[in-house]
Amino acid sequence: MMQPFITHPNLHAWIQSAALVMAVIGGAFGVFKVLFERRHAREQREHELAQRVSEQKWRMASVAKDLNDRMIADPQVKVALSLLDIALRAYSLPSKPPVFLARSDIAPALDTATNGGNVDDQALLITDAFDQLFYYMGIFEHWISRDLVTFEDVRHPIDYYIGCMAKDCASVSRYLERFGFYRTIKFLNYFESWRSAATAAAAATALGEPNSNERTQLSDASAVVAGRKASALEIPA
Repeated sequence: MMQPFITHPNLHAWIQSAALVMAVIGGAFGVFKVLFERRHAREQREHELAQRVSEQKWRMASVAKDLNDRMIADPQVKVALSLLDIALRAYSLPSKPPVFLARSDIAPALDTATNGGNVDDQALLITDAFDQLFYYMGIFEHWISRDLVTFEDVRHPIDYYIGCMAKDCASVSRYLERFGFYRTIKFLNYFESWRSAATAAAAATALGEPNSNERTQLSDASAVVAGRKASALEIPA
């Protein structure tokens, strides 16, 4: 005869406790799994974002380098940069002997054009060269404002030449305003050397004193006249 099935008086409670423990463990595992997957997905998104940012920075730097290279290779820009950088040298004019130009010739040429005066071949060479340089500066500013490049991408090597050009800040500023190079004006104001020169020029104008460019022209006049007798140099190709 079969013995009746005898159960422990606490068996039912044990089963419930075990089921509760398993449910807690399962729930904890599920939470851990969800948190792990979320963390992994977040890290994956962060990695992809960092990669896209890096690729974008590389593309922006590449675009800036291409624009810088085009500017430096432009024949008219070369004239403007050499005028800013070299004290005196000869430049070729169409069907005419070379003319000797110095940095002190920049401001008078720009002032003549600003005031609507008679621009001769020599002044036209200068204004055409600087028009092209100002055009590229305006393009730099346009691309910066559209987040196509950053300022740091395009600040060199133009920062050196802007420092040189700041010596003629008053004349350059009047020329830019007269002919509507508003993007170029904004670009120049990114540079501390230009802002400082503009502040000094404005203060000198308010006091009725000659600006630094005028003082430089007066002090260098005799040296420039003597230097024009030097041997002619060809404009860089």
